[in-house]
Amino acid sequence: MPKIKDTYKNLKRSRKIVGVFVKHGMGYFFDLPQVEKYLNFSGKVLFGKKDLKTAKLTLPARLRVALEELGPTFIKLGQVVSTRPDLVDPELIEELSKLQDKVNPISTEIIKKQIEKELGKSVDDLFAYFAEKPIAAASLSQVHKAKLKTGEIVAVKVQRPGVTQTVENDISILYELVDLLEKNRLGKSSYSPKEFVDEFSQTIREEMDFSLEAKNAEKFAKNFSGSTTIKIPKFYEQFTTKKIIVTEFINGVKINKIIKSENSAFNKHVIASSGVDMALQQIFIDGFFHGDLHPGNIFILEDNVIALVDFGMVGRIDRETMNDLADIFFSLTKFKVDNIIKGLEKLDIITADADSKKIKREINMLITRYYGLDLKDLEVRNILADILEVIRKNNIRIPSDFALLFKTLMTAEGTARELYPEFNMVEHVEPFVRELVRKKYSPQEIIREGAGLAEDFWNTLRKFPDNLDWLFKSLKQGSLYIGLEHRGLEKIDTTIDRASNRIAFSMIISSLIIGSSFIMSTNIRPFFFGYPILGVVGFLFAAILGLWLVISIIRGGRL
Repeated sequence: MPKIKDTYKNLKRSRKIVGVFVKHGMGYFFDLPQVEKYLNFSGKVLFGKKDLKTAKLTLPARLRVALEELGPTFIKLGQVVSTRPDLVDPELIEELSKLQDKVNPISTEIIKKQIEKELGKSVDDLFAYFAEKPIAAASLSQVHKAKLKTGEIVAVKVQRPGVTQTVENDISILYELVDLLEKNRLGKSSYSPKEFVDEFSQTIREEMDFSLEAKNAEKFAKNFSGSTTIKIPKFYEQFTTKKIIVTEFINGVKINKIIKSENSAFNKHVIASSGVDMALQQIFIDGFFHGDLHPGNIFILEDNVIALVDFGMVGRIDRETMNDLADIFFSLTKFKVDNIIKGLEKLDIITADADSKKIKREINMLITRYYGLDLKDLEVRNILADILEVIRKNNIRIPSDFALLFKTLMTAEGTARELYPEFNMVEHVEPFVRELVRKKYSPQEIIREGAGLAEDFWNTLRKFPDNLDWLFKSLKQGSLYIGLEHRGLEKIDTTIDRASNRIAFSMIISSLIIGSSFIMSTNIRPFFFGYPILGVVGFLFAAILGLWLVISIIRGGRL
């Protein structure tokens, strides 16, 4: 049971969150009696005045400003949403990609206390030199340049004190708000806000665990150990905890500065090619890729060497998925729509309940736009964006790692094109795809898959006698239960019920007619125009019921 103090804090924070959205003209998101009741602690909720400066901005821009104002949890939430082009439209993706996670630095003394608390030693005992001024300050952490006692220059990334509790409180509030919204507004959909908050909370918690980031960096370093074009900074395990990570200091130039420079000393074409090949290797060879490849995380060193930083967000795909993706990309370059659809079905992106004919038609229409273009003019990111738009419009859910993968590819090509406008992405994709396809159908891979299938078959065969014995015992004991779930039978039930009622009605009418006929042949008094009144009434009643039955059949459209 939450403490009263925590409940009060959450309530204050909830009001703050809703107040910021109202301030930037998005109060209608929370225009629900249940939300008002949830926030109404003292009988009146004061949200403040609307911000006239942001009133003229577009809705996506106002949302970005609101998220930045709300701090770390919501900035990260916007960044995660920007990796989901399958869920939100391109305009919002573009705007959320601009989210700036820059805040005023906190006191260096506070940072030093955090280091000493985590590592159990004073900063002077740990480092020969520790810069007072941070080189970067974000909402979750702060980075300082330092020098180890052994002489290496390092970057010390320290989590801000108290930020974990802030994030956990915000996640709790998000769950409460989306629960209210789902119950009262959104209804059923293929992907609910609650599911997204589940994924988001896992992502931000992993990103706040710097020991996981260190392991990610170690894996990237291993994957690129033989590369002369890619640099992964060394991390120092002895100085790493969940709240601190110490890595080799990267003394390079941010790639966005090189993009903007007209007379750069670097070779932009070489950098663009190396950067895209790096992303393609991560996806199609390693199955482990950097999930936040925006220009701020890419530095360029001497000889056009690319250095990556910030390994908190990563994606993973298995070998089978890599092969299926290779088939899709190969089909994209050859404009084979049927094969693209089959590939999406293999990945369970297009499921059995989806309208595959409609999706195929829409993908066929968009692929036709690119057919006949010169390869150098073909932008893979545009094709992927269009396919994701079809997926989004058809309300198809895709796994978060796939969405992150597509975003990574689109970002890599976008950065490459900014560096070198004539960059040809297809030329770089094809060799990786062809190699994967070649490996997929190589004798070694066929033997490996065959061995796996044989092992599965043998395991099934080995368990068959036990399963058969269990089946016969269950039958003998009368305890065999097979659960069958029937769906969509409501209409059948209604139809059968209606038909049986009509049959019963018809039998009653027939009985009245037959009974009245017998009475008419007798001399039962009283008479009406020489006929027994009871028989006449019976015929009349049967006629009324018969007319009623005919009218109901005609009105039901089942004549």
